[in-house]
Amino acid sequence: IRKNLNKEFPLKPNSRQFKFSELVSITNNFSFLIGEEGFGKVYRGILSDGTRVALFIIKARLQGV
Repeated sequence: IRKNLNKEFPLKPNSRQFKFSELVSITNNFSFLIGEEGFGKVYRGILSDGTRVALFIIKARLQGV
């Protein structure tokens, strides 16, 4: 089940959305974990233009009906 997260996490102006395959490439297959908390994990990544970024990957939670 895919939930539209744009309502819960609206994009700021000039934000860019990435495909999952792009995130795999940016993070070198999620190989450098910076930190972890209850809501997800933070990974280091490098964009194609050399910009260093931190990616917060939110854990998906399934809730009962």
